[in-house]
Amino acid sequence: MPEAGSPERRPENPGRRKWVRYERAYSNSMWHADYKLLDDGRWLVAYQDDASRLIVGHGVFDRATAENAASVLESAVSRHGKPASVLTDHGSQFYASEEPRIRGSAAFEKKLVQLGISHRLARAGHPQTNGKLGRFYGELQRKLPIFVAASCGIATKASPGGGDAHMGGPFCTARPRDPVERFVDWYNNDRPHMSLDWSKRETPAQAHARKMPPPDAAARGAGPGGRRRASGPAAGGTGAGPGGGARKP
Repeated sequence: MPEAGSPERRPENPGRRKWVRYERAYSNSMWHADYKLLDDGRWLVAYQDDASRLIVGHGVFDRATAENAASVLESAVSRHGKPASVLTDHGSQFYASEEPRIRGSAAFEKKLVQLGISHRLARAGHPQTNGKLGRFYGELQRKLPIFVAASCGIATKASPGGGDAHMGGPFCTARPRDPVERFVDWYNNDRPHMSLDWSKRETPAQAHARKMPPPDAAARGAGPGGRRRASGPAAGGTGAGPGGGARKP
């Protein structure tokens, strides 16, 4: 028995899932995808490379649809190459939940099949599996007002990216850019990311180029000699590959 006044020691729960951090070793091994509702009522869909944190594609729309997500994916592939897999949640924009399950029955899944990309699904009720993209959206939520102010020609004390705090003002001849577009450009190319090579103040764009797989390595999973860390549970989620079957993120 424990002594009086001492905390009772409880046995560890053997069934409790342990959380680890994962990170693909090579660029274009896996992309994260999700929608976010912006304060102005529009929907932002973004694709983020797992290894480099680069936002490889994004789009802002009036509605969050599978067709819009597929369109942005196709554009991202044309610019950055094809990822081995895309990780999403079970949202209706990405996943057809009707039974029986037939891969390719949703517009987004049809695009994945067409492009030969594996679809990985986060475990239901565990948004941490897509945590990297969630942290990007958190940064967007905090910093976007600065870019909105700059796009409206309002001077601000801190203007990430610099040089265009009066963009959109009466004396600015440059075409005003959407604040989200400017934020993504700053995030990719100007902002050093602490999860990358911080000693070199590495940006996602630099990391994406550095982490491209060598010609003899398949850009799937961590790859030969690669390391894995994760922001989701060790067992992760599941998904279907191009030929069917469940896969973990």
